[in-house]
Amino acid sequence: MDRAKVKEALALVGLTPIDSEIYLYASANPNCRAGRIISELDLNRSKVYDSLNKLSRLGLVSCVMTNYVKRYASTGPEMLRRIYESRSQAMGETIDYLSTLNIAPGENVGVRMLDGEEGYKSIKDQFLSRMGRGDELLIMGAPIIVFERLEHYLLQFHRRRRTMGVDMRAIYDTDVKKYGKIREKWSRTQVRYLNRGSAAWVEVFKDGILIPTFADRAITIGISDPSIAASFRNYFESLWKGAR
Repeated sequence: MDRAKVKEALALVGLTPIDSEIYLYASANPNCRAGRIISELDLNRSKVYDSLNKLSRLGLVSCVMTNYVKRYASTGPEMLRRIYESRSQAMGETIDYLSTLNIAPGENVGVRMLDGEEGYKSIKDQFLSRMGRGDELLIMGAPIIVFERLEHYLLQFHRRRRTMGVDMRAIYDTDVKKYGKIREKWSRTQVRYLNRGSAAWVEVFKDGILIPTFADRAITIGISDPSIAASFRNYFESLWKGAR
C-alpha cells in the first residue's frame, strides 16, 4: 500500500496530512523527540506540537518524559482500529437516524453547485446510482489534472460502473492518453481523443449532466434534467464522429 493511500485511509479517522505524516513517523521511529520530527519532516514547530497533542488526545501517540525531554511513540495499530470501528459505528447510527427524517432527495433539485473534490465525487456517485444495465455514461474532456488528483477514486468508480452494466464512451484530451490507454482495455468502455485543452469538461449521465472544473479550486455544477442531458448527448455524437 503506497503512502498516498495510507494517508487517504488515515483521513477516515480525522487525521490531516500533517497528522498522518507525524503519526507514520512516530510509528517508524519510536521514542522520537518533537525536535527531530520538526527537523526531519521540515514542518512548522507550532503545527507539529498541535498535531502531537491531537494524536495524544486520540490515543494514537504516547508521550514519555525522559530526563526532562518528551519522547513520542505510536501506540500501535490496535488503537487505530478501535477508533475506526467507533467512528464507523457512529456513522452507521447517523445514517439510520437520517433515514427517519423527511429529507428531500437531491435528485429533485434542478441545479446544484458543489465545492471541492469531495463534492465532485459525491454528486458523480449519486448520478451513477440512478443508472442501470445498458445505460451509457458519456464524457467530453477531462483534463490531466483530474487524473493526477483523483485516479484512485476514478478507478473505483469505473469498477462499480462496469459491475452495474453501465457503458461508457469518453472523448479525452490528447494529453491524457496514458490514462486513456488504461481505459481502452476495459469492458463496456470506448475511448477517443480530441485536442481541446480545457480545465472544464462535461459528463452526461442518464438524466443529468455534470460540468466540473479543476483550476484554482474544484467546482462542479450538476444539472438534473432529461432534456438537457439529451441535448448534450446529441452534441457528444457530433464530437465522437470527429474524434480519433
